[in-house]
Amino acid sequence: MFAVAAGVDDANRGTGCCQALAASETTVISIVWGWDYESYEKALAPGTHHLSIVPNTPIAAGKGVVVAENTHSLTDEEIVNFHSLFDPIALVEFLDTSMLYQAGTVTSCAPAYAAMFIEALSDAAVKHGIPRAAADRLVSAMVEGTGALQVETGKIPAAMKDAVCSPGGATIRGVEALELRGFRGDVMSTVDAVMGD
Repeated sequence: MFAVAAGVDDANRGTGCCQALAASETTVISIVWGWDYESYEKALAPGTHHLSIVPNTPIAAGKGVVVAENTHSLTDEEIVNFHSLFDPIALVEFLDTSMLYQAGTVTSCAPAYAAMFIEALSDAAVKHGIPRAAADRLVSAMVEGTGALQVETGKIPAAMKDAVCSPGGATIRGVEALELRGFRGDVMSTVDAVMGD
């Protein structure tokens, strides 16, 4: 199994690397942005086994996400090997080709936006007297735990939000402040900007 890593401008170089490896019957796992099953079918030697995926940076901490294309040419054994490699370090989600890069945008670009949210919330904690190192740890653990709770329970985020918002309480006032400042719209517009909409 061989992973091809390349940026958008390096796609042709990545394909050349795949072609060289195809002769040795290597399984190709590609993270070249924008190159899906059909792209590789045209570029690689006939019969090459390949799968296109979009991972994200939290995979380095064993907490990543890998969006994988449903359409691929891997054998059942190769898929088992793929899962044995990635399941311990990432949530692996197979999606149709039409959704591969939309989902990839959300999962691979969003760590930058999540880091900005963590930084801003940590700044708020520091503003109110919490030491920086403690603020960073607390906020990061809260974000990780909230995500883990959603994945484990399957609850919709709105229900999770409502569970924290007691009537007339402090949390709902904070939710109102986010809504008044267009938090949801800003987040959605961020993804639109990446997708070129």
